[in-house]
Amino acid sequence: MRNIINPGMLMIEMCETLENMVRIIKENGLEASIAFPTGHIVDCAFTVAFNPIFNPLLEASREATNTRIKESGINVRLCDVGAAILEVMESYEVEINGKVFQVKSVRNLNGHSIAPYQVHAGKSVPIVKVCTQLSVYNKYLGKGYVREGLECSHYMKNFDAAPVPLRLPRAKQLLGMINKHFSTLAFCQCNLDSIGTKKLL
Repeated sequence: MRNIINPGMLMIEMCETLENMVRIIKENGLEASIAFPTGHIVDCAFTVAFNPIFNPLLEASREATNTRIKESGINVRLCDVGAAILEVMESYEVEINGKVFQVKSVRNLNGHSIAPYQVHAGKSVPIVKVCTQLSVYNKYLGKGYVREGLECSHYMKNFDAAPVPLRLPRAKQLLGMINKHFSTLAFCQCNLDSIGTKKLL
């Protein structure tokens, strides 16, 4: 994908290109779905910048990831891993239009473990130091914090949700198709369209 992505490329083009690269030709529900027919998944990402001004930001992210791997191990406290990540990440600076900005960790994003059909499972790995009192967050208010705001881009069934009786036949049919094709993995509107759910929505 790194060689395919270009400035001005639409997100939908990137998604469709990637899915077409990994799609198993014969589609038959979860047994032949996008890339993960047994539910054993990978949750990873990479950042691309076309302006070299952002290279220090990319390097900070790479170095923080390598630090997390290096610091992890048996009996290591997750808060200590987070502190090491924070120290590396915030040691970097980016200069934009003559003004220098310190790189900040996003304080309410975490690494996490994964399990079959479960993107977020078990333990979370912080990317900041969280061992001290909760009041430490006060000085970071409004900086390096994710807020929900834009429209929802993808959906997942709650892994631990109890079954809910559905009264509408179309709702039952839609849930059945979601269970068959996605189970508790993430999906978006385009994925629903591709399995023929338009008439049910």
